Amino acid sequence: MIDTDGVYAVNLGFEVDAICSDAEVLSIILPRDRVEADLPVLAEARGKLFSGDTTSGKLLSGFFHLLRTTIPTAPAGDAAVLTDSLMGLLRALVVAGDASSEEAHSGVLGALQKYIDENIGDPELGVETICAHFRMSRATLYRVLKAKGGVRDYILRRRLMFVFRALASPANLGRGVFDIALEHGFVTAGHFSTRFREHFGMSPSEAREAARSHAVHGNELFRKGDRNGLSDIEIMQRWSRELGESSRGAQSGGA
Repeated sequence: MIDTDGVYAVNLGFEVDAICSDAEVLSIILPRDRVEADLPVLAEARGKLFSGDTTSGKLLSGFFHLLRTTIPTAPAGDAAVLTDSLMGLLRALVVAGDASSEEAHSGVLGALQKYIDENIGDPELGVETICAHFRMSRATLYRVLKAKGGVRDYILRRRLMFVFRALASPANLGRGVFDIALEHGFVTAGHFSTRFREHFGMSPSEAREAARSHAVHGNELFRKGDRNGLSDIEIMQRWSRELGESSRGAQSGGA
């Protein structure tokens, strides 16, 4: 959608609150399956993509206005050409270029994070596969995930956190530790154990034993509605402290 203030992405899969004004508004609706297939990085985008006073905003606004004057007289056979042209311009501006607003950057980042989480079990997940899926350059991918520590480190941290969650789940207490790691993209036991200890300050086996001890007391690491704004790492650290306290309490009671 474009108005005098800029270009916005509106996801019709969500409830939309809007205020009508006297400003001219031009809306172009794209099928979700086409966006997911050709420009998946926009599938999660919501909010302002470009401000009206930026070069990217002016280019996209100009193209939208051109479509408005062209579509009424264009033959039906040109629909594919017009759609492909729009998708190509969006790709150039959003993926290869810099979106001018925080909302656009958040949408791109959200799409990347969702894709990584959904494919965390693929050991081939990396720069090449992500760039191929989103049709984006390496430079763009590096830029978007720079604040998250970089592509490789971000994927590794997500894998470790997924494994930790799985190890802490009562449903998985009888499963092998490395079997769970394999399901989340790790391929060698040594690499997995080293990275796990570096990240969490304990070995995978120690985390498993801590989970068993917690389960005996009826506790779970990731309780729904009990985050209180904490990150996964902070929850893990609190959990470890609670484990130590409960263990000391049990020893005192036994004495």
